[in-house]
Amino acid sequence: MRVSEANQLLQAVQVQVMQSPTPQLFELEKQALERWNFLRVIEESYFKKRSRVNWLKEGDQDTTYFYRIVQTRLRYYLLLSDRSAWFVEEVLQGNLSNLWTTTPNRRFSWQVNKLLKLSPLLYQWIKLRVGNGLSCRFWTDNWSEVGSMRQHLQLGSTSLGIPAQATLASLYTNGTWQIPPARSESQVEVHAILTTIHLNEEEDTYVWEIEGRQSSRYSIGKVYYHLMQHGPSVPWHQTVWNKGGIPRQSFLSWLLVLDRCPTRDRLIGWGLGTSPLCLLCNVQPESRNHLFFECSYTWEILSYLFQRCTQTPERDWSRVLDQLQHLNRRSPLERNFRLHRQTFRPPSSLIRQIDRQIKDRILSLRTSNPAVSSIMMQRWLA
Repeated sequence: MRVSEANQLLQAVQVQVMQSPTPQLFELEKQALERWNFLRVIEESYFKKRSRVNWLKEGDQDTTYFYRIVQTRLRYYLLLSDRSAWFVEEVLQGNLSNLWTTTPNRRFSWQVNKLLKLSPLLYQWIKLRVGNGLSCRFWTDNWSEVGSMRQHLQLGSTSLGIPAQATLASLYTNGTWQIPPARSESQVEVHAILTTIHLNEEEDTYVWEIEGRQSSRYSIGKVYYHLMQHGPSVPWHQTVWNKGGIPRQSFLSWLLVLDRCPTRDRLIGWGLGTSPLCLLCNVQPESRNHLFFECSYTWEILSYLFQRCTQTPERDWSRVLDQLQHLNRRSPLERNFRLHRQTFRPPSSLIRQIDRQIKDRILSLRTSNPAVSSIMMQRWLA
């Protein structure tokens, strides 16, 4: 509760700083930030001792993504590890196949019900490798490439005369599959799939499989890739998110391309009462386009950098995106220094800082790729 109150106080002070910056408010913001960080570290340390969750030391902020990752990870260990005995016996009534048919119930704990709600999400990753077919349920287990037979055939569990609890072994007699003749294309496909199944003496086993690859360990990266929403690719993604870029600068470039930085025109659009003038030149209203193409302060810096990169500076976003990969912009940082710290630096000072940062980044490549590092340094110093 104290952490939440400290965070609310910090946000309130920051809004006041945006509206009417004064030295007193800057000092108050600094104190509020220090207090919030202090209480947040104490809270995380407390929960870390209580729960022993390794993610807390990474500073996760309880996002939806974090919640789903923790839940899927817990489900993995409850189902596919040696810790699954209690969950299978008490919740699934001794049969792991009941995972796909067991629904949340008031007699279960809150955590168990949350795990059961994730069954549709995990179904695609928990495969059943058919052995003797004694525990593999025809309708519900994920034993074929089409997934759930109930969804694939879009029929009730007894429409083909096959019981809801029927296993593959119960449908295989004297070397033939005891299922009705096919009356649709989907049923023909099921017949074809069954011809590839050969029962043997081994037991049926559940495996964790993502993208056709089995794994004995839970991979957060693979689960994240499948949980995230995959939208259409934009033409500038390789320009902004390049492997050689500095993550902080790439993130800032991404915000600028999307026009999501809190420039003063956006603050005014949010209803905050603040001066519309640019913090760097103090002449024209501040916006993304003004900061990069119209502000005399930043244009002096950008012109120098373009000249060093042997490129002609552009004044349009659609054309300048092709040049972002080789540029490293610090002017938004200078703007934030002026807003929050009341420090002012001339363009020449910022140019020297950018020059040093680019040299350091090029030198950092000497270990992994000395040839590229040498070529880039020669071009920069030319």
